[in-house]
Amino acid sequence: MKQWDYLAPTEVLDNQVRSWWFQGKQRIFDALFAGRIPPQARVLDVGAGQGLFVNHLAGPGRLVAVDEWPASLIRNRERGGLPVGADALHLPFRDGQFDYLFALDVLEHLPDDYAAVKEWARMLKPGGQLILNIPAMEWLWSEHDVRMGHYRRYTKAKLRRVLESNGLVCERMVYSNFFLVPFAWLSFRLKLHQGSDANPEAHMDVPKPISAVIMTCYQIEAAWLKHCSFPFGGSLVSVARKPQGK
Repeated sequence: MKQWDYLAPTEVLDNQVRSWWFQGKQRIFDALFAGRIPPQARVLDVGAGQGLFVNHLAGPGRLVAVDEWPASLIRNRERGGLPVGADALHLPFRDGQFDYLFALDVLEHLPDDYAAVKEWARMLKPGGQLILNIPAMEWLWSEHDVRMGHYRRYTKAKLRRVLESNGLVCERMVYSNFFLVPFAWLSFRLKLHQGSDANPEAHMDVPKPISAVIMTCYQIEAAWLKHCSFPFGGSLVSVARKPQGK
């Protein structure tokens, strides 16, 4: 996992709340999962951060938030999560404890993605679901990925191999960030998006009119992804199920 212990926690976490990237990602996940997780379901969020994407989707007191950064876990508790400081590859829970496991923008940071998915599948009850969000399209690989501590980007086929090799059944894979792919490609090639030493995750500030256009694109994507998919995109969302009897 990425280790940026020198960062100023308040600055980084507040930047996430304001970021058009994080706001857009939240819209996508609200469209895909809001109202679809039973309130009694036990939910595990690995690499949960401060809880912007999953906490409000789970029932009260039903979400366990795993992260390595204490500052994130403090914020996560404020948003109703039950915080646990742990390594994503060595989770301190018994087998089959959770109905849903979310790992959003985590898998690409781990050197052994097969071992990670094996560990996460161990957490699920039979019939439980693993939900991933990962960077997609290998031709988008850039110095930005290196700076962010990514080991890889994914295609649908590559991710499907990792999931199925660990006994999971792929139920849905959709690309998101479709409209922003040209912008992302240009930004990465011109090295416009490099973050800073103070905050490698910081996203480029854009004028309010451009921000409004970006958020409109996310709104359109969110509505589209409820029932359809895109042919490509900068991110890939997948839902895989652990078969009964496993």
